[in-house]
Amino acid sequence: MTQAQLAATLNVHQSTISYHEAVADLPAGDVVLKLATALGVTTDELLGATPLPKLDNPATDPEARRYWRRFQRLMQMPEKDRKAVIRMLDTMTKAHAAAG
Repeated sequence: MTQAQLAATLNVHQSTISYHEAVADLPAGDVVLKLATALGVTTDELLGATPLPKLDNPATDPEARRYWRRFQRLMQMPEKDRKAVIRMLDTMTKAHAAAG
């Protein structure tokens, strides 16, 4: 499906679809639902949701504590920087998934 076809299905401009692809900005919930419907997938599939691994108690798991501290520092960053980190993470996880 082309961007133009998807945009027509969703009744939005093609530039809106292009923006979400290029900038990797997460659309609003109602748009995610419409996208999933138009593409014939679930919202979980569209968002790449998979069950998270079960971590041990963060109070006793050193790795979980390290990640939690990093996440807390990330949340203190300006929104523009947080989005840049998330875009980078999304790009890397997609590349890893594509590699198999």
